[in-house]
Amino acid sequence: MSEYEKQLLKTYNLSNEELQAVINLFKSLAEIVLDSNNN
Repeated sequence: MSEYEKQLLKTYNLSNEELQAVINLFKSLAEIVLDSNNN
């Protein structure tokens, strides 16, 4: 786990599972944005 992720855990008091879900959500959103830019 990166220092950035550890800091997020402290800041938002998230469980590791919640943090992974948030990261996956952002990755999904980023992919959607990149796909729409390519078309």
